[in-house]
Amino acid sequence: MNAAWDRIERWLGSHASATLRRLSLPASPRDVDGRERYSGRKTPDALYVSLMRHDGADGNFGAGFQLPLGIGLAGLSSYFSLRSYNCIDLIMWGSEEDADPDDGVWHGSLLPFASSGGGEELFIDPRTGRVGRQSGGERIRYDGPMSWPSYLDLLEGVAAALESGGPLREWYPTVTAGC
Repeated sequence: MNAAWDRIERWLGSHASATLRRLSLPASPRDVDGRERYSGRKTPDALYVSLMRHDGADGNFGAGFQLPLGIGLAGLSSYFSLRSYNCIDLIMWGSEEDADPDDGVWHGSLLPFASSGGGEELFIDPRTGRVGRQSGGERIRYDGPMSWPSYLDLLEGVAAALESGGPLREWYPTVTAGC
């Protein structure tokens, strides 16, 4: 995890220093432990290590460091609200069959870590470590351009795309004015 962040930070430092500065400082172990106690769920190891490096990025839901589809790297303080919104939507609009971590609309065990702020989210399934995508009431997906075997695989993919100038699946990283 730290090696992937080293690669990302090195590239950003050389090509997009404003974006590098938008990555947040590390989360404190005490804050992560508090979230775990409050939610009753352990933070997956890869995400824990990443949070010890960067607690998301500045801006609304991490807008300062965006992944494909305009999905920003959220900070720890947003995790609970993202999860809660999805659970409330499921309770209000879903059915019992929709509460399935494999092919439902949402499940309370899933841990969102990135969001567009408009219903597109990436999450980690703590049972397997895989990364999936949730999109505004649609069934969760573990296939497609933003699904990964692990959070580490996602960050390594971002690092490789930045370094090579090639695509991250269907997306080409870009640097724009203002990050």
